[in-house]
Amino acid sequence: MAKAPDERPATCAALLDAARVAIGHTQAGAARLAEPLPSGLGAAEASSTQAGDAGVTRAREAVPTRPDAAEAVTRSLLPDPPSDGSGVVGAAVGGAPAPPTRPPGGRRGMVVAAVAALAAAVGVAVLVTGEGDDPANEPASGAETGGDGGETNAEAPPVPPRRGARVEVGGEPFGVVARDGRVWVSNLADGTLSVIDAGSRRPVRDPVRVGGRVTGISASGGTLWAADTESDSVRPVDTASFQAGPPIPVGEDPYWVALGAGDSLWVSNAGADSITRIDTRTRAVVDTIEVGSEPRGIATTPSSVWVANHGDDTLTKLDVRTGRVVLEDVPVGEEPRGMAIKDGRIWVANSGDGTVSRLSNSSGEPLSEPIEVGGKPFSAWAGDRYVWVTDEEGGTVTRIDPETGEIAGDPIRIGDSAGGVRADAGSVWIADPAGGFVVKLNE
Repeated sequence: MAKAPDERPATCAALLDAARVAIGHTQAGAARLAEPLPSGLGAAEASSTQAGDAGVTRAREAVPTRPDAAEAVTRSLLPDPPSDGSGVVGAAVGGAPAPPTRPPGGRRGMVVAAVAALAAAVGVAVLVTGEGDDPANEPASGAETGGDGGETNAEAPPVPPRRGARVEVGGEPFGVVARDGRVWVSNLADGTLSVIDAGSRRPVRDPVRVGGRVTGISASGGTLWAADTESDSVRPVDTASFQAGPPIPVGEDPYWVALGAGDSLWVSNAGADSITRIDTRTRAVVDTIEVGSEPRGIATTPSSVWVANHGDDTLTKLDVRTGRVVLEDVPVGEEPRGMAIKDGRIWVANSGDGTVSRLSNSSGEPLSEPIEVGGKPFSAWAGDRYVWVTDEEGGTVTRIDPETGEIAGDPIRIGDSAGGVRADAGSVWIADPAGGFVVKLNE
């Protein structure tokens, strides 16, 4: 309804006061803006997958507005539009304001300016009071509660890492090595190694043929070492030429490999209850050492080698230079598999009872009660902020605070399963054997 001439605001200040009242810039109006939007007026979410990159792009497409407030202000400030439809009301409310047909000035210029300011104010108010991103869109890792000079909320849950990409690899990816800007993945089902550029998340080349069934892998210098459980051997692969060298015979069913001090490579022979030590310079077998039943995971320090005996729920500790058994029959959880060592602590993934054991590297004594993570723990890796433990059965990864031993946040979904895990340069790479890909998370 048009305003009579004597009802129109006499000054610019009065005009703005009228606008503030109309959109609720009083205390009562501010409360109105904070109310939930009417149904059907929320912002639309768009989520698309980039086909060539396997990355995920999310975009906020629409900003909710309050057409009722905008219309009220427009009607209170503007005269009725001309009968020929050439007025500015429809342009101001329905979309971007149309270019003026004459230089701004006088009362109409004041009105147009006020409507433009109103539109901006309404947009800002909605952005401030509206809801945030969809909780399913995981926030970036590394964010901390509180800020400079502010108090940290100790009860706030850790910020989950952002899933970066799923990268398709070979059949049943098993082990992962991440170093020097590349990610190497052993593919158990087809006997190959996938090589991925960590930055672009794209394959560097076609998979490298290694053997029959490739399991554990480890790398140092210009050589990657891969265990082949089908031929009971380990094969060195040149990381520059991608050429596999002659196989080195080891024990039955080699499962895992780990590099140690003194140019040594340690191989767990799950079918022979033994560990093979290889000289990485000569590529010759130096020693074979009897350990517990069905050895699986191996982890090394500058002075020791730890072996997880899957068949008898124990660990064995060896001297890294002599191979001599230092500790044996160290009890842990049921069916230990993967292991990680950092800062004098050993972390053991016990696949039989869904726990993680935390032990002293020097004595082998437990540092706490077993940590309940659930599922079927497969592999462990000690990163910069957390110890990462994958659940083969549940397809998730759990983060543990290395200082307190407490679980940090909820498990993170990886896929249908979760296997080998490694971290490098702020990124964590996790294999999904059932899905045939690896997933990148920000550490």
